[in-house]
Amino acid sequence: MTYYVLINWGAGVVEQVDQDKDVPCLGVGSYLGVPRIDRREPPGPHWVVPPRHDGDLCRPAAVRFLVASGRQTLAQGAHSG
Repeated sequence: MTYYVLINWGAGVVEQVDQDKDVPCLGVGSYLGVPRIDRREPPGPHWVVPPRHDGDLCRPAAVRFLVASGRQTLAQGAHSG
């Protein structure tokens, strides 16, 4: 599953999570289509956590935690199989 988070580009997250290129970050010249605000379930693109208001972005600490958790889960799966 592909998961995108919306952050402020200058939040300092990109440099911290993109070190190994396993967490690609979209930059200048990139476009990301987003689902309608009422799309909250699969199939297709949907919001896991919909924005609360216009301009609502993810907190940098939450993004770092998400990436660390994903990396840990993947590492555990590699060691168990």
